[in-house]
Parts: sequence; structure tokens; C-alpha cells
Amino acid sequence: MVRVEAFNSLPSFIECLPEGWGLNWKIIIRGKLNDERFDINLQNVIEGPSDDEDTPLHVSVRPGCEEIVCNAYEGGYGWGPEERQLGCAIQTGADFEVEVTVKPNAFGVWINGSHHADFTHRQPWEALRYVAVVGNVELEYLSAEQI
Repeated sequence: MVRVEAFNSLPSFIECLPEGWGLNWKIIIRGKLNDERFDINLQNVIEGPSDDEDTPLHVSVRPGCEEIVCNAYEGGYGWGPEERQLGCAIQTGADFEVEVTVKPNAFGVWINGSHHADFTHRQPWEALRYVAVVGNVELEYLSAEQI
């Protein structure tokens, strides 16, 4: 099994995904939210959303608004339409676990062990190279592994 792990990181964090990662893989993120929101980006380059690069999955956890938003950024075109899911099982000051799976037609998003959303691929997932966690989060654990 190929696996990448990180523990006890800084509030904003980026990690290179292992070579060959993709379909039938999952990313597990555990931590504690210290603010009103944080973002998880699966992106093609280390810098994140930019004019010429893609971010095939952007998950914005917003407990203050009681929602979780999924989107994608296409370099040269910008953000697509947001897919909002009402309810947010992650609360400020509480521990959380987010799991993102790569399925043939969509990313699956799981929050604290419960399925939250499927986000249909708008761009090829094969080019993904980085996972970024952005915001005031105490990141305790990050793992990318085959299912």
C-alpha cells in the first residue's frame, strides 16, 4: 500500500500526493477548527487556484453559515457554480474528520464518518498532485491511501 502521512502541522498546510494516486484512493484529514471556516483543495500545482492552473475540488467548510460548499477552479475561466450543502457537522473548536474519495464519476465527501456529498468531476482528476488545507486549523493527521 502506498501512503503519505503528516501529523501536527501548521494552520495552513500543503502536501504532495503520492505518485500513482487517484481512482479508488481516499484522503483523510483530522484536526480541530479554530475559526469560522476552512478550505480543502485538491489541486494540480502547489500555488493553488490561479489563472492558468486547475483546482478540480475545492471544499469550503463554513460552520458559521451552517453549510459546506464544493466547487472547482478552471484555469483561464475561474470558479464554476457552487454546490451548497446545508448543515455542517463540523463546529468551531471541535475535532473533525473529513474523508475525500475519488470515484469514477465524482469525488465523495464524508464528514465525521457520514456521507455528506458527491461532487461530479468537472475536470480530470488524474492531474491532481497536491492536497491543501487552508485556514486556522490544527491539523492532526493527513493520509492519502488506496481504498
